[in-house]
Amino acid sequence: MNQKNGCTSTSCRCVGPTLLDRCVAIRQYVRPEDVKHLIKVVPLHQLPRGYTSAGSVAQWMRGHLASGSLRYIPDPPTCDRWGRPAETFRRGGGDCDDLAILVASCCRAMNVRMAVIVGIMCNSEECGGHAWVEGEDEAGGFLIEATTGDIRRVRPPEYERHFLLTPESCAVAPEHIGRETQRMVAHINAAVEIARQNELLRRAFGIAS
Repeated sequence: MNQKNGCTSTSCRCVGPTLLDRCVAIRQYVRPEDVKHLIKVVPLHQLPRGYTSAGSVAQWMRGHLASGSLRYIPDPPTCDRWGRPAETFRRGGGDCDDLAILVASCCRAMNVRMAVIVGIMCNSEECGGHAWVEGEDEAGGFLIEATTGDIRRVRPPEYERHFLLTPESCAVAPEHIGRETQRMVAHINAAVEIARQNELLRRAFGIAS
């Protein structure tokens, strides 16, 4: 266990600033199995008018943030700490990336297309690094602000995407991409997939990593 940051590499860790660092972390920490106990299957005719899958995830987040069972917890000064949903539940919250990973895991458990977005968000005073979730459900595109549980159907201009991260692949936002960047991303996804396959082999043969 990393005593300084209070977690093991399987539950959370400090994540570097590169696309490769974040791609590896998303593949490791988006865990639908951590939230499957929250998903209740309801017949279509029993769903309320206006129900959407992403809307239900956002509503769940708003309720838990309002009740205090989840809260925003800033990272230590020297660590961009990312964790899986089980770790976020254990701590009672996390920062934007922890909460975005939780939202993404809920979406994945409901078979909703999603990506964790890493970029910049600006307010009236400043701009800063941020993470949120975007995807598409039965009502169309959505953006969930995981730190509040707010849902938007159109991305507000104060959100600027840099990286789009899913467990299957990672990408630079199309508005920032060029030919060299496309090649770099392809190499990163290939490297991460090789690392994943090697980890599966180590587990299968009981080899310590």
